[in-house]
Amino acid sequence: MTDLLAEPSVPLEPTALVETDGLPAPGVPAIVRHVLDGFPASVLLADSHQRVAYVNEKALEDLRPLEAFLPLPLDQWVGADVRPLFGLLGDVGRFERVWGDPSLLPFETVVEVGDEVADLSITGVTSDGQFGGVMLSWIKKTSQVREQRKLARVHAMLENSPTKMMFANAEGIITYLNPASLRALEGLAEHIVVRPEELVGVPLAMIYEEQDAQRAGLLDPQGTLARSEEKLRKLSSLQHQIGPETLDGTITEMFDDEGHRIGFLLTWEIVTEKLQIERDREQALADTAAMNHVLGLLGAATSVDEVIDRTLEAVCEKFQWDSGVAWRVDPEIERLRMAHSLGVPEEMLVHFADQTLARGEGMGGKVWASAGLLEVMEYTDIPAGVRKHWPEMKTPSAVGFPVRAGKDVVAVMEFFSGERMLLNEQRLGTLRNIGDLVSQAVARIQRDEAERAAAADLASKVDLVLEVVRAAGEGDLTREMPVSGDDAIGELAQGLGEVLRTLRGSLGDIGGTADSLAVAAEQLSALSQGMGEGALLTSERAGSASGASVQVSASIQTVATAAEEMTASIREIAKNATEAATVATTAVGV
Repeated sequence: MTDLLAEPSVPLEPTALVETDGLPAPGVPAIVRHVLDGFPASVLLADSHQRVAYVNEKALEDLRPLEAFLPLPLDQWVGADVRPLFGLLGDVGRFERVWGDPSLLPFETVVEVGDEVADLSITGVTSDGQFGGVMLSWIKKTSQVREQRKLARVHAMLENSPTKMMFANAEGIITYLNPASLRALEGLAEHIVVRPEELVGVPLAMIYEEQDAQRAGLLDPQGTLARSEEKLRKLSSLQHQIGPETLDGTITEMFDDEGHRIGFLLTWEIVTEKLQIERDREQALADTAAMNHVLGLLGAATSVDEVIDRTLEAVCEKFQWDSGVAWRVDPEIERLRMAHSLGVPEEMLVHFADQTLARGEGMGGKVWASAGLLEVMEYTDIPAGVRKHWPEMKTPSAVGFPVRAGKDVVAVMEFFSGERMLLNEQRLGTLRNIGDLVSQAVARIQRDEAERAAAADLASKVDLVLEVVRAAGEGDLTREMPVSGDDAIGELAQGLGEVLRTLRGSLGDIGGTADSLAVAAEQLSALSQGMGEGALLTSERAGSASGASVQVSASIQTVATAAEEMTASIREIAKNATEAATVATTAVGV
């Protein structure tokens, strides 16, 4: 019995075991059964003939829930062939080899039956150096295996998770970083004090700037880990900068099943690009609102000065520029001259008022020369005359864009800030668009002004033409047409002038003919009177010269006929004069 307790290999009598015939192992001594029943492990004895010799109480207890999966009921095991039982464990052959070569013993393996998992150990039993059978012992570890597998799954999830995670113990010391965290921090290694691979064992607070950690409640004012419940409850989302990147992290407390704090979980992401996208979206909305605001202001403007003043005000207000200046191109001297300003001190305007810029000189001249938007980050583009009086003046940020009318630059608008303003392509594009809107408004106003001037000139020419026509209608054909030109009204006035000149000549000719006819009529009248007197004298002498009377009578008849013909001619001339007057009246109407 001492050998049995001291040595795992216990000699058994195979012949006694064979004769059990299903009884409760009479061949196994009671003391051995008692010892085996007291083992914390489950034990099964098999003799050299591969028959079950004994199953202890712990084994029966473990196997009872699995009896439905077993080839035999438990009360039939003793004396039964052990090989079908080995079939539950997988490969029967490797167990049969034990009897063929006991030197293979002992060996251990893990077995699973149903939902249960156990560590199985097979040990040889000898008697006087002879192989007498085997002892199978196993210890259930289902709960431990489940926990290990659960931990393995969690670990695999952490190792393969794209989310960046760190764990720290209750004292705030980092105990684990998943690969995603390590990869991300390797890109920021030059900006943190501790190398990423050396962070395990380092306080979690070292990841943060001290002020950020205090603001999050992770550190108390003395710089040590916050321990009070109130501060720990305040741990929440926290953003902070590491080099060029912005990190957004959340610190969460972890507790065990009994409610004791076991540490902290820090999950974080690099949100630089996300924040930039959000800023770009907000800026796009602001730029759109500013564009609509400027568009509304320019749509109601009625002069170029009003367009420029409204643009200066709107751009300074919507884009936070400190001041703005507008230069107009003076075509007489071919230079830029200041015309408008906003936010420029009065004492400075005195010097700006005398300044002119040549093409390519200063910021305004460069915008004029390039005819495109220009961003400047230095103060050297301030006009020399102004810089002479204010040498300390600096403009860390400035931008300018041209104002066009057609293809020509007619003005330049500049905006200045006392602080550096980083303008991305979207904001620069918005300013270009505003410059285009201003150019369109200026072109529209100049076009409207040109059309109004043309309309006024046309109305003036029409008034002059009507004045001459009205005078002709009243009979005054002496007025010359004062309008000429290549436009439609000029050509019409010239044609009408030619008509009036022709009419004037025709009426002059008609007047001369009428005068000649009047003289001829007077002469005929005098002749008629003389002939009348001659006829009277002839009548008185009729008695004395009848032959002569007949001749005189014939002559008088001839004269009378001529007088009638003359009268008809005068009537025809009067008719022609009337038709000429009608033509002149028609011409006046035209």
